[in-house]
Amino acid sequence: MYRIFAVAAAISLASSAAALSAPDGSFTPGPVMSREKAPGLPSNPCAGITPFEIRVSTSAAVRGSNRLTNNCIFYDGAPLLSVLAAVWGVAMEDIILDVRPAEFLNVSLRTRDNGVRRGRELLRSAIEEALDIKTEFETRTTDVFLLSLDPALKTVLKPAMVDSSGGVYDASGLMSMSWLASSLRYGTGRPVIDETGLAGEYEIDLRGDIKASSRALSGLGLRLVPARREVKYLRVSPAPPRKPALDPLGTE
Repeated sequence: MYRIFAVAAAISLASSAAALSAPDGSFTPGPVMSREKAPGLPSNPCAGITPFEIRVSTSAAVRGSNRLTNNCIFYDGAPLLSVLAAVWGVAMEDIILDVRPAEFLNVSLRTRDNGVRRGRELLRSAIEEALDIKTEFETRTTDVFLLSLDPALKTVLKPAMVDSSGGVYDASGLMSMSWLASSLRYGTGRPVIDETGLAGEYEIDLRGDIKASSRALSGLGLRLVPARREVKYLRVSPAPPRKPALDPLGTE
């Protein structure tokens, strides 16, 4: 079953949240229409200027096109987990699915310049409404790696480049320590938490399995230390049954 959620308002971003809210301040989504009755997603929703627009629909096949800018989020035929991870700001491995409402999604958020951060909450509500799901964060204590400075080694994190060929994953380029920790997640199989205390960005090139990565990190004065920590997960579950609407006389 294909469904699409759409909100389009000729209003400024500063007033969009109020205009798209119910009198009590809660978000009131628009109607969910069948795909046949709803207009399709434009080929490039990031082009041009629009005051505010959100569209969400399911997709029958993966196409994999996406764009992320300061005024636009666009996924065309993207896997469900990829969209949820991007919109909710978590790793795909940190998403717990109690229900899988779709395999692929089309998602479009268009705002004025630098409006994605403010529009993201409305996009989350739109996805929940369109897919009939509820999302909530929860914490669990689990095995992790701590990315930290190795006191026995000299830190040489500057424009130095370390290249350990291998091919399990690739975390390369100019990045912050928190971004490096997120990238290492795919090679270690565990959440990686940045405890280096280092700010700024560094030129880093890591390729290979966990052993190769550990050697490469040592060359930069870094290390991965096993530990147990609380980690935030996103749980996706079916939305609770909606209460029947009341008639004007206050009866069902």
